[in-house]
Amino acid sequence: MCKYTQSADTLFFNITFVNKTQTDTFYGVNFFPIVLSLDKRPSNFRPQYPYYSNNIKSLKLIAADLDSYKILLESTDINEHSYLGFLEESNTDGKNYYVWSSNQPFIGMTDFDNRSAIRLAPGKSYSYSFAMKFLSNSISLRTSAAASVARFTAKNPSVLKWRDRRPIGVAMLSSYNESISNRDNPRRWTMADNHIDNSPAGKLAFRRKLMDYADGSIAILQKTNAQGAITWDIEGQQYPHPLSYIGSPDLLSELAPEMNELADEYFQRFTKKGLKTGICIRPDSVVFNKEKNWIAHVAVKDPAATMIRKIAYARKRWGCSLFYVDSNVDPSGQPMDPVFFQTVEKKYPDVLLIPEHESLLYYACAAPYGEFQSKEYTVSSEIKQIYPDAFMVLMTSGFPRESTAEQQRNILKESAAAGNILLFRCWYNDEPVSSMLKSIYQNSTGGAVRH
Repeated sequence: MCKYTQSADTLFFNITFVNKTQTDTFYGVNFFPIVLSLDKRPSNFRPQYPYYSNNIKSLKLIAADLDSYKILLESTDINEHSYLGFLEESNTDGKNYYVWSSNQPFIGMTDFDNRSAIRLAPGKSYSYSFAMKFLSNSISLRTSAAASVARFTAKNPSVLKWRDRRPIGVAMLSSYNESISNRDNPRRWTMADNHIDNSPAGKLAFRRKLMDYADGSIAILQKTNAQGAITWDIEGQQYPHPLSYIGSPDLLSELAPEMNELADEYFQRFTKKGLKTGICIRPDSVVFNKEKNWIAHVAVKDPAATMIRKIAYARKRWGCSLFYVDSNVDPSGQPMDPVFFQTVEKKYPDVLLIPEHESLLYYACAAPYGEFQSKEYTVSSEIKQIYPDAFMVLMTSGFPRESTAEQQRNILKESAAAGNILLFRCWYNDEPVSSMLKSIYQNSTGGAVRH
């Protein structure tokens, strides 16, 4: 049953399921309580792309932006996890949208969360409601859904307290390149001239090249007033993508024994200059084949425990506090449950987690990664209205080809002024980015850069 009630510019949907059978269990349903006929596709919607939420990983609040108004779907009960959203009707060129409510997946849906499913025994019932609001474009989501936002953030408060917003360097020690000999340089260290000699003289030469790499990076970090650097590949890149970023510092002695001997001195070069250090980790386990010449990244039952173990190792051995989290997806390919990052942040509130993939709740405990290829220059206004202090870590390489130097600088200034952290390649003088960062941050003491 669906009861429709209008109040001014809001239409309320009150839905009740009743299992009237005597023997069968009700397993949920997809249904469309209303269809919207619009003049054109909402400006914030992509063709044939579904927009929905369920109050688990994100607030059940979905807006469709039109020329002179917007339509907002809102569930006021944050503990109610049925899906709610907009699904485009086929062959209507974005003009017709189903308002979709469901507690089971639609055909082709790959990210259904089983916490949204309902199971009704004979004679049982289940009720919930949601609202559809017609609003002026000038009204923010935080204002139009103030009660829902307040309840959601009270249940999921922002706990991230990373005050330093100066840039962070990226140090890449290796590169998976077939031109670098796998036999003479199996981890493909870029500073090793395609060859590693395990004789005393060869080891000394490798150490000198690695420390020269560190010292050169430190000089660039200091020039740009950076807070520190993340070493992306301390284990090297013996294997091709997507295996290349190992993210298991606790296996360094087994994966890269030649680096294991030098890693302590390498990181000390940075910390002695007052710079923070960091590494790339993955929320999975590395498994070797029988011959120990190949690996696999295997999903684990508790990614939080895996990340905590890796972070504990890097903190104790090298004092790391910056952690890029690569491939943070679940087996379906969706960003993994935010609860894992919440658990890690609670254990280590003094580290900065930078997950590769994001969902809304990540911003309450981490600073998700962004890059120019996806045109993510700053945190979206929708997220900012829920978490005003949310920020991201933006990789500065890969400017759009058509952009001018002035446009690039303005993008970096705007992102820094919004409180985001800029990530840059620090092992060489990456111009014009290095000069832009020097100009932007030359007088910064750690907070967001204001202009």
